Amino acid sequence: MRIAVFAVGALRGPEAEIAGRYLTRLRPLLPAEVREFRTLRALRAALERHAGPRIVLDERGRTFDSAGFARFVTDLVDGPGTPVFCLAGAEGFDDADRRAAATVLSLSPLTLPHRLARVVLLEQLYRAATLRAGHPYHRDG
Repeated sequence: MRIAVFAVGALRGPEAEIAGRYLTRLRPLLPAEVREFRTLRALRAALERHAGPRIVLDERGRTFDSAGFARFVTDLVDGPGTPVFCLAGAEGFDDADRRAAATVLSLSPLTLPHRLARVVLLEQLYRAATLRAGHPYHRDG
């Protein structure tokens, strides 16, 4: 029961600090690894060696509210393999990447910079893990 995040590009500055904070909070609840790649080609090569389900982040993907996302994450981590959430750089993913994904996920109908999208993803993964654990971080209504 673990997850992975594969992302093109390295975070720096405030985004790196915030992402690191959420990753630190997440790991006791749901073991997670983040791997950064210099290029989309390198990320794709790593995916070829990864056996778990691929979740590709793309603004055309499926959307959830936070409780629905928590159920989605629970189903993933309770299933076979290690799910991997994939974030491209500014160029985004192509049709072949989206077809190869188990799920195409949108964090928002808004277009987000890819570095900010990683922060939002890590926060939502943390929120999902707290919901799963019955922790009071998430408040409805």
